[in-house]
Amino acid sequence: MSLITHNAYKRAALILKCLHTRDQQTLKLAFCTYVRPLLEFASQIWSPGYSYLINSIEKVTRRFTKQIPGVRHILSGTPKAIKYSLPSIEFEHLHADLIWCFKIVFVYVDVHRDDYLEFCYESLSR
Repeated sequence: MSLITHNAYKRAALILKCLHTRDQQTLKLAFCTYVRPLLEFASQIWSPGYSYLINSIEKVTRRFTKQIPGVRHILSGTPKAIKYSLPSIEFEHLHADLIWCFKIVFVYVDVHRDDYLEFCYESLSR
């Protein structure tokens, strides 16, 4: 995972170095296009479960947003981050996990769901 965050830091730094504009929307688009896919790709396989690992991934977004004028000190999940519309990486990983479970349950992927999921057919309301 350190390789993933290292590459994300390098790409974020290149965005800030190569783009001379400090327009918030342009930088946000560049970040979401070139950096976020590194942090979200195949998250079902490597998604961290410990809070210190999640924080190391979220730190990439925090460090990038500190460099943008007018958006400094944004923490993912705070009202400023929501206003800037950058959902946390943890939320994106959860979203991807739920989509993957949906695909397994409704047989959109060629995975034997009985190997991964156990279904309870009893009624929950008694």
